[in-house]
Amino acid sequence: MYPWLRPSLGVKHFQNYYLAPAAVGCPDIQAPPGGSVQRDGNEAIITCDSTRQTKYITCRGSTWVGDVGECSGGKDTIHNL
Repeated sequence: MYPWLRPSLGVKHFQNYYLAPAAVGCPDIQAPPGGSVQRDGNEAIITCDSTRQTKYITCRGSTWVGDVGECSGGKDTIHNL
């Protein structure tokens, strides 16, 4: 057994460990052509300029969940993330 992993008086002491920082959350999402994105933490609103249609998505873990569409020529096509 490694001496730095041995319990001492009922308390576990660990030495020589390095905790690397990890990225948490979702990456910034790019607006579709003809649209805009407004992000507030784990939520984002996607708005199409021509139709003013609004779509809401939420970050869960490191993945965006919700419908995102294309804003083109006044007709929006919905895609599921």
